[in-house]
Amino acid sequence: MGYAIFRLKKKKTNSQARAMLVHALREKPVANAIEGAPPPVVLHGATSTAEAMIKLRTTIKQAKEKGGAQGFTKASIPALDILVTTSHEDMQRLTLPEQNDYFKRALKFIAEKFGGLENILTAAIHRDETTAHMQVIAMPFDRTTSRFAASQMIGGPVGLSRLQDGFWAACGEPHGLMRGEKGSKAKHVPVRVLYAQMANGQEPPKLMEVPPELGMTERLKPGYTDKKAANDLARAAAMKHNENERKRLNDQAQRGRMMSPQLIEKQADKYRQNVKMEQMLKAEKATVQADKAAAAKDRAVASEALQQVKQATAEMQLQAQTADGMWTKSGAQTLDKWSRYMKPEMVERAAKALGIELLPGKPLIDQMRKQGVGNTLQDCATRLDKVLDGVLAGHVGGGGAQSDIERHRG
Repeated sequence: MGYAIFRLKKKKTNSQARAMLVHALREKPVANAIEGAPPPVVLHGATSTAEAMIKLRTTIKQAKEKGGAQGFTKASIPALDILVTTSHEDMQRLTLPEQNDYFKRALKFIAEKFGGLENILTAAIHRDETTAHMQVIAMPFDRTTSRFAASQMIGGPVGLSRLQDGFWAACGEPHGLMRGEKGSKAKHVPVRVLYAQMANGQEPPKLMEVPPELGMTERLKPGYTDKKAANDLARAAAMKHNENERKRLNDQAQRGRMMSPQLIEKQADKYRQNVKMEQMLKAEKATVQADKAAAAKDRAVASEALQQVKQATAEMQLQAQTADGMWTKSGAQTLDKWSRYMKPEMVERAAKALGIELLPGKPLIDQMRKQGVGNTLQDCATRLDKVLDGVLAGHVGGGGAQSDIERHRG
């Protein structure tokens, strides 16, 4: 004989509540669903997620308006996800009318404990998986205070134990199902684990009934010590078996989640996104490098153009100064610089005409000043210009010093 299973899970956000509504109403395909199975049977409440969410938001708005500062806060629980089922063998043992009666009793019990049928967003019976079960999404809304009060309605660990007592008495016992052992140190199997194992075609854990502890009456009977020892062994064995079953189920559910098509597809999507991002970064890096190279080339071209402009400006200044017969300091320095480009024999002629002793590797104007030919830099430039016009005219073909400079530059 199996146990009456009643599991409750808090949904802390509207998004979580919506996700469970989508699952409860089968608005998305369920993994490992039985092909051709009937759609969920809605015993009460909304038949669509949109309808249920409108009711949930409206109730939250009412709580905020009428429930005061504690009507609905960030810590409030908007919905409870409740699972009602039993082992596969026991569910198969029950006829269809008996299954429906079990679920209807459960719906009535839940409504009484959590604020009435008005608080049931939806209650749907699922027969599209291995074990038939009912999923109820309820609002823990206290209509007398207009507040969401999940903690008060559940009542902590003691309240949960009392809920299990009440559920078994109202729903499990009439159908020959057992209540889970009280005071067990074992942890309950989470709702999500039960959903996962049922979706994978697995059955709820096959739990053993734990013998109750011997009461005061038994202590007065002969052989109490031996009977107590045997009873303690039986209790320990049953509790250990049940704990192993729960652990096995949790392990199966974890492996199932790791190998589920949804998780594999999610991981594949993440991998594809990472590859795409890597390719985008690589292309972007190549574009940046190409832009840098183009910018460097543009800077080189601009630098060359700037030098050409500076050079053309200097030449224009030199031409203007030569034409006017006037020399500025910078113009004289430019003429001195360009005297280096003349051929040695021409330099010798110019030196002879100037009456200076030629020193190899030195500009002519610099040598003129050092040897006392010309008072100032500008004066030296004027004298050199005239000498070049006379001495180099035949060689250059006319045009003065500027023409000779340009020819040697070319």
